[in-house]
Amino acid sequence: MTADPSKLTSQRGRDAVFTLTVTSKGEPFTDPVSFGCSNWSPFAPGVCRFDPPAVIPGERGATTRMIVPVSTPTGYNGIVYAKSGAIQHSINVQLIVP
Repeated sequence: MTADPSKLTSQRGRDAVFTLTVTSKGEPFTDPVSFGCSNWSPFAPGVCRFDPPAVIPGERGATTRMIVPVSTPTGYNGIVYAKSGAIQHSINVQLIVP
């Protein structure tokens, strides 16, 4: 999984949007992959949402948008994870709010 961008600057009162791309390694991945986030202090866990909430990467990969509402000027280091069955992968992203 990758995030574009992995570091984002956004304004207070707006939504920060990261595009997440999930690709398979080797054979096409045909099971649904769901997403979650954590560590968005001082936001409560789970404040981010995903559109769509799950994807099936297949052989070409698939994307979703992670949307985080921005309410306080500061910086956030968040963890984004993708999960399918027992397989889980996580990445770090950064949100800066001047």
